[in-house]
Amino acid sequence: MGAECAVDQDLAVVLLDLRQRLQAEYGNGPAAILLIDRAISAYHDFVRVTGWIGNLSIHIEHEFFGSDGPSAEFRDRYGKEGRSIRGLTVEQHLSHLRERLLPLAERCGRVMREALASLETLRDRPSEAVERSRPIQVHFSFDGSGSR
Repeated sequence: MGAECAVDQDLAVVLLDLRQRLQAEYGNGPAAILLIDRAISAYHDFVRVTGWIGNLSIHIEHEFFGSDGPSAEFRDRYGKEGRSIRGLTVEQHLSHLRERLLPLAERCGRVMREALASLETLRDRPSEAVERSRPIQVHFSFDGSGSR
């Protein structure tokens, strides 16, 4: 279909294995599957966002500690050399990290924790099949000889 180059096969294997383990532990009921998929999706997003943070951190370290040192941007909005300094590019990277990426990673982690906590409460509930089933009567008779 053309998307095989865009899919990280190693990550797909890890996510599928994690999903299967969670299904084995929490069951295959509709509510459990929904929460498992939510947790897996949040974990996948968390991995992607932490990758973005790592890539941006490389740019920040290069700006701070690279051979060129911190630089200023001297271009105006049309791409021409200007006289005004708009700021250090490292400040823009830090702002992007602080205001966008870190809150996004925290949100992904929170969604993942909430889904896993909901799975735990789902496991603590009695089974609906047991709750809806009809009671049956069992009769035991014991005679004096010890046989039933």
